[in-house]
Amino acid sequence: MKKIWIGAAALALCCLAGAAGAEAAEGQGDALKIKNKEWKGETLFLRDGRVYGAPETLARGGRWEITREDGAYFVSVPVGDDGGRETVRLPVGADGLADLTFFGDQAGLKFKLNEKKKEIKFDKPKKPEKKKKDKKKDEKKKPIKNSGEVFIMWDPDMDFAPDRPFFDDEDQKRIVSPGWGTYANISAGKRYYPIAYIDQAQAAGVAVMPMINNDFDPDATSAFLKDEGERTQFLRRLAAYTEVYGLDGWNIDFENMDPKDAAAFTDFVADVADEMHERNKKISVDITAIGDPGSYWSGCYDRKGLAEHADWEILMGYDQTAAASPYAGPVSAYDWLDRVLPPLLEEIPADQLVLGLPFYTRVWTGDDGSVSSDVLTLLYTDEFTRKHKIVPRWQKKERMFYADWRENGVRRRVWLEENRSLAEKLKLLGKYDLGGAAFWRYGFETPAVYSALDEAL
Repeated sequence: MKKIWIGAAALALCCLAGAAGAEAAEGQGDALKIKNKEWKGETLFLRDGRVYGAPETLARGGRWEITREDGAYFVSVPVGDDGGRETVRLPVGADGLADLTFFGDQAGLKFKLNEKKKEIKFDKPKKPEKKKKDKKKDEKKKPIKNSGEVFIMWDPDMDFAPDRPFFDDEDQKRIVSPGWGTYANISAGKRYYPIAYIDQAQAAGVAVMPMINNDFDPDATSAFLKDEGERTQFLRRLAAYTEVYGLDGWNIDFENMDPKDAAAFTDFVADVADEMHERNKKISVDITAIGDPGSYWSGCYDRKGLAEHADWEILMGYDQTAAASPYAGPVSAYDWLDRVLPPLLEEIPADQLVLGLPFYTRVWTGDDGSVSSDVLTLLYTDEFTRKHKIVPRWQKKERMFYADWRENGVRRRVWLEENRSLAEKLKLLGKYDLGGAAFWRYGFETPAVYSALDEAL
């Protein structure tokens, strides 16, 4: 039985379906009988065990202000210690109703629902607690202490479904990271995101930490990091999205940056971490292996500095041989990871370093010096090997299957990612006492891979 807090605010709300107790419109569900006298004139609906109402209803919790602009609804929430507010778009259904069951906790509503009698009663208003002023506000908060291994699944297309889980051990800390676009998308506050996705994931015991990227644009990123006004706007909107959607934190995927901006990026991450740790949320930051300090892909991270603020740094342990390489090679060989991890652990505590692994590989065409490549996911690996009638051979050093063959006189090669190769790499978690593993990406894998990885763990 769900409970939600309600504030003292009482608004003059439009009635969606006539007077309270009237028959619900087709598709809206059953009209609920509201036991509170002060809610007279309000109409709420019960559909599939969930409560729906006009978006303005959420303002009754006393925390949110609801406005409408160009047919879209926006919610204003308090952020920061200055008494200010920030606005982000509120998702509503095609029928114009908001899901009170999902948004109620965040909005400050609290109710008791009797589904059998189709009755609902809201608790007495309760003022939200005021935050105590932090005398050490200027001191950046340390990462939240991690306990146990974490398993993160990037899901850029937001395809995750409870009936297609990644791992199912309740002892494992599972996080799904859906793609929520760029920092500019967050700053604008105009986008809305599927709440059913968040609701189903969290109900299945999976934390939701959306991924934000920088569009891999070094010039625009540099300008953003140096613009205090834009950064402040981003942080305020990030806080608002976190509160409205009830998120568990964020994943920051900023890549291809000017190495000169490494310190500015660390400061940015520190600000995000401080904002999230105020709310008992976590953040992770994606990094590459240590390489050329002048490289836009490697030199742009102060890994030791980031570890002072981020809860996890995720090593993108793939594209050992990038798509643009003129030479063929594996995407993520065991021996390569075994070489790049020790230097990272000199800068990042082991429990904060997460090993990112690929659910894909590259099929190379041509001779070294002028090769091209195509992505091959785990999902189609068996089909690919059958179609091309290749017999891969296990490589002891790389701990991967390798095949080298010719088609129409042209050389083709592949270092396969599959259950055995990934299980071998996952053993590195134990070897180095790492904080966990992450996988790029959901939908590229076969369900059988998780059994193999469970055995390796």
